[in-house]
Amino acid sequence: MTLLRLASWVFFTIFIHHISTAQSFEWPLIPYQELEMTHCPHDSSATAVILYQKDDIDVNSSRTNNDNSINLIHKRVKILKEAAIHDDTYTNYYLYYSDNNVLKRIGGVIRSLKARVIAPDGTFTELTDKDFFFSKEDDDVKKVTIAFPNITKGCIIEYIADLRSSNVLMPNWQFFEETPIMRADYRFNHSRDLGFVSLLRGIDNFTREQLGPDIDIYTTNGTTLSRNGYNFSLQNAPALKDEPYITTPEDYSPLFQIQLTQVQVSDNRAHEYFGDWPNLAEYLFESYGFGKTYFQRTRYNKLAKLSETVVNADADDLTQIQQIFTFITENIQWNRNYGIFANDFSDDAMYTSTANLATVQFSGLALLRHYGIEAYPVILSTRAHGQMTRTFPLLRQFNYVIVLAMVDGKGKLIDFANPLFAPGIINPKALNHEGFLVHDEKEQSRWIDLLLPTSQAAINVEAQLSEDGTLYGEVNSTFNGYQALNYRLTLNEIGSKIDFQNAWNNEFPTTIELTDFSVVEPQNSNIDLLTSTKFTAEEAGFPNEDFLYFSPLVYSSFRENPFKKEARTYPVDFSYPFEERSIYNIQLPEGYTVETLPDRLLLDLPNRSASIQFIAAEKEGVLKLLYKVKINQLIFSPDEYPALRDLFDQLAQKMQEQIVLRKIQ
Repeated sequence: MTLLRLASWVFFTIFIHHISTAQSFEWPLIPYQELEMTHCPHDSSATAVILYQKDDIDVNSSRTNNDNSINLIHKRVKILKEAAIHDDTYTNYYLYYSDNNVLKRIGGVIRSLKARVIAPDGTFTELTDKDFFFSKEDDDVKKVTIAFPNITKGCIIEYIADLRSSNVLMPNWQFFEETPIMRADYRFNHSRDLGFVSLLRGIDNFTREQLGPDIDIYTTNGTTLSRNGYNFSLQNAPALKDEPYITTPEDYSPLFQIQLTQVQVSDNRAHEYFGDWPNLAEYLFESYGFGKTYFQRTRYNKLAKLSETVVNADADDLTQIQQIFTFITENIQWNRNYGIFANDFSDDAMYTSTANLATVQFSGLALLRHYGIEAYPVILSTRAHGQMTRTFPLLRQFNYVIVLAMVDGKGKLIDFANPLFAPGIINPKALNHEGFLVHDEKEQSRWIDLLLPTSQAAINVEAQLSEDGTLYGEVNSTFNGYQALNYRLTLNEIGSKIDFQNAWNNEFPTTIELTDFSVVEPQNSNIDLLTSTKFTAEEAGFPNEDFLYFSPLVYSSFRENPFKKEARTYPVDFSYPFEERSIYNIQLPEGYTVETLPDRLLLDLPNRSASIQFIAAEKEGVLKLLYKVKINQLIFSPDEYPALRDLFDQLAQKMQEQIVLRKIQ
């Protein structure tokens, strides 16, 4: 979810038809304790705190006039420190979800919307129409932005909204946010003709006290979450904190989700929905926006005929896959709209040249099948969208789709969303470890692991050290897999190799000057990306009488330990396995010999989940160094974190160790 400014909140993304104000509306009273509050009681470092929020959803299928679902929302936030307004850290800090994943793409009406700013002395400014801004979010949705004026330290900002919908709204309550919460209430009520299944997860670290059927109290570290059926109360929730190498902090918040499973249409007849994974697969395969898009020839007939001019029907599968990939990515561009349902026919998308994600992927899938290649869609979640659960087939947890093609009995992942991805490489944002394969035969649908090869970075440094301590030479680098893709995406976004060189400079210490930079970037992402640059480090070493001390490190992604904290709240989650290997050959100045070299370092974590290696040696006046770090395991639990942190700490320390040379008398 996009983070939003404190003073400019995106309220939600739904179709908005009308805003009306109720003449009899009265704001709730604000306790004087909230006006006088100067810090969050359970988080003194917080720059803002959610004093109270309510999310009340009532669903009754018998109501009319677009009121089948009524969603009442109330939120009150205290601004505690200037940093909440001026510090760049909080510039994009969101205080509530844009749509809670509940209202998106299902239509809706704002029955009423009120907002105000309360000054520390209790006086308030109520927002008017000029403070509400409407804009188009994408092809499906619009949004209203509430711009709160005159926000100062100590003030309170507050809004109340009444949302109505003709559709069934279902909670997707994430109980922790990036701002601490003092109190919150959540309620879901529905008519008896509707059946639901619910899932509460993310409470592994809570202590549970069961008071009755679906009546529980969960506690941890001063936080209390009380449950009574579909109703929840929350007290003293901590702020979610971002950490290096995670999917999204929201993955580690308690989460309550509901999905519709049954609609009673008469006394003895009911429609069933998504009872298990095969039923979900069947529903998807038979949907017009999913299976029928790539299975029915009438939807891609023109696309197939046009492809026959560039795809060799007699070629082997791998050649055809590459030709189909090139054809799709050249003719249909992804418009950056996510989702697992196509919003257009492939033939229409070909002529408009743009389409949403699912339309693009299903167009490629249709052609793979057209040329006799066994292939299936795989639905998954992007890392920012959150982790998936296999417990129950919750459809809303998926927002991305790729293709799995079978070649010689082995699966190859294909992502047609970007020509830089190439067959075998998918969007890095979608590297969430697993996905659900939707087979034509529902019983063969299954979860699959996204098995990724190790991506490599090989750095070769040929250099010479002068007597005054200047180190100069050339760095040649070879990147493959996702290591190369990350640079390709950066280069594609920046748009010029000159600007890319400036970005590349950030990979080196600031004391090093780079010249004659070049990059060889083949369009096929399965081919290595090559870079070359000359460098000069005038302060690499310093002479002291008969000795010369110098630090040889030129390039490394890990010259500093990325894991600063001693303890870890969330698991470490690497996107893909990788290896970085640096080889140095440094010609020593004439008349000097090695006095002291850093000790060799070889360190492996259990099961070779991660390893580092450092070797230093001198031969015939040439100093030879090897730095190597390799990650094989993608997820490290908080219990495994100390060992992982120590491994990177030792590597960073080794990279900073000096080498001592002595002048030969």
